[in-house]
Amino acid sequence: MTKPCIAIFSLLLALLALGGCGDHRACFDVPHCQTFTYLKDGISEAQLLVDEKRLRGAKGVEGVRTRLDGTVGVVTVYVLSKHDLSVREDLLKLGYHRRW
Repeated sequence: MTKPCIAIFSLLLALLALGGCGDHRACFDVPHCQTFTYLKDGISEAQLLVDEKRLRGAKGVEGVRTRLDGTVGVVTVYVLSKHDLSVREDLLKLGYHRRW
């Protein structure tokens, strides 16, 4: 009885580990996901939310975190490696610049 339970438990752990960026929460720690932080000056909270919604729908984006610091919007995007250029282009089109 113990061996089948251990086998099932091991299989579940392996499946979770292979989940990678398919699970939004897992992407933040997976090496094949890149993280970019961009800033936008003179933005309102309402516009930041609109931008966040648009970025969440972009292909290759696995997670978005935003915050408003006064009138500066800060966006951190978690992206699958093969989509990094298109997502960075989208951020530039929205008026964001890279934080170095």
